[in-house]
Amino acid sequence: MDVIEYLTHHVKTDIAPSPIHGIGTFALRDIEIGETIFDMWPHDTRVYTIEKSEFNELPNYTKRMIIKSYENKPEYPFIWFRMFKDCYFNLANPLVYTNAGGKNANFDSTTRKAIKTIKAGEEILGNYKLENTLL
Repeated sequence: MDVIEYLTHHVKTDIAPSPIHGIGTFALRDIEIGETIFDMWPHDTRVYTIEKSEFNELPNYTKRMIIKSYENKPEYPFIWFRMFKDCYFNLANPLVYTNAGGKNANFDSTTRKAIKTIKAGEEILGNYKLENTLL
């Protein structure tokens, strides 16, 4: 998978204040049952650049994630961002930001797959057991 494919198909979540507890993880787009939510970047850690035309073809939510995370000035001939090997797009361990959902869980914390359909904007809630978490 190249960086454009990753940015187009594998960036699915962002973190934000949660009405449930502290910070939570929220879907940027609809996620189907069985879909892996946190696909880690398998390639080298480094700064990546893409042409502005490639950037313009990305989903709007991915473009917003890049723009809010990295300073890309209009005069730059390209768009730049960092990717870190074995990390989710902008988080080393995205699971730490998913709240427990109990019977309302929509995400299997072990397999990293959706166990219910998750709509864009919905909080992602894990099914991990509280005795396995730090309180």
